[in-house]
Amino acid sequence: MGSCREAGICKPRIRITNCDDDPKGFDIPKAALADIREWSDAEFEFVRVGLNEGDGKRLGIPANPEDPGHYQWEALGDDQAGEMITEAVSRYYSKEALAVIKAEQAEITAKFHDRFGEFIDAWE
Repeated sequence: MGSCREAGICKPRIRITNCDDDPKGFDIPKAALADIREWSDAEFEFVRVGLNEGDGKRLGIPANPEDPGHYQWEALGDDQAGEMITEAVSRYYSKEALAVIKAEQAEITAKFHDRFGEFIDAWE
């Protein structure tokens, strides 16, 4: 059996990070890579969702009171964080493919319900 690369069907391996806009936050990918390399040599891409430099001011979130000029991911509202995450991962999925998958799932679920109903009817 060949590899997924040979077959042309590999899914991208990505590591999505959401970090604070401070020196430690910008070092997270390096630290994570060191941890990951202990158990895997797979190739993958880091996708930094944020907070990136300038995001805090642009989004109007309060600066970290213990580290003025830097911003914490936790200061984002749920909607803000959701928008940032969705924007970062949107290039890795297709709305059309998702619609096909949902339709297939609905069909499989309907078939299961029909077959299960037949099973229950026969059992009674």
